[in-house]
Amino acid sequence: MDTKSTSLVVHVNGQKIVKENAKPETTLLQFLRRELCLTGTKLACGDGGCGSCTVMISSYNPSSKQIRHLSVNACQMPLVAAHGLSVTTVEGIGSTKTKLHPVQVCILIALRKCK
Repeated sequence: MDTKSTSLVVHVNGQKIVKENAKPETTLLQFLRRELCLTGTKLACGDGGCGSCTVMISSYNPSSKQIRHLSVNACQMPLVAAHGLSVTTVEGIGSTKTKLHPVQVCILIALRKCK
């Protein structure tokens, strides 16, 4: 019996990830948390209504030569649907260990004004 191996390729926070034989029932959230240990993306409601599992999905359209960014609920998105896409999680936008993202800096400035 000849079995075919299928590779899923996804870029997560700028790093190319190749996953062999991804299960169709695995969600993007499960993959991020369990296999990549990226626990900043949370599971709360499990229905996609609360937003705690929101990640950014990016794809390149060769005909328009533009990158398209969408926010998606990782708890609802099958991992296999992310094949060929880029995923940015909360860990991918900056940290105090590396450098804060400009959006994070703006939030900090706004919070300081509230004190």
